[in-house]
Amino acid sequence: MRLGEGVEWAIHCCTLLAVLPDGAALPAARLAEYHEVAPAYLAKHLQALRKAGLVAASP
Repeated sequence: MRLGEGVEWAIHCCTLLAVLPDGAALPAARLAEYHEVAPAYLAKHLQALRKAGLVAASP
């Protein structure tokens, strides 16, 4: 099976977020910087993850 590039970045982000200590947050901009992708591009995929209930936004 071949995954789309956006799906791949979403999996990478979920993996990083999963290993954070409880209550810790990682801004989307930092995730984009870490993966060297455009923040707007990654934000689009993170929003889809949020709508699916897989990640949550924090203030």
